[in-house]
Amino acid sequence: MHEAPALLRTTDAVIDLLGGNGPTGEIVGAKPKAVSNWREAARGRFPADTFLALNRALARRGRAASPRLWGMVDDQDDGASGVAA
Repeated sequence: MHEAPALLRTTDAVIDLLGGNGPTGEIVGAKPKAVSNWREAARGRFPADTFLALNRALARRGRAASPRLWGMVDDQDDGASGVAA
């Protein structure tokens, strides 16, 4: 059985893996300053319209990121979402 790669859990980890602010911006058509803003601890999220492009870029590198980085529910988490079943 093939195990899924460990999910990247921070915007910093995703941006760094993709080569930094400039290359990440090129993937989604954003300026490096905008990408820099996504690194901010207070925000720590990507815009929703970057979800597919960034995940495809990560998949080409054999990696994946938590959907929580886009404000989505992650069914692979340990159940700590606070939602009762």
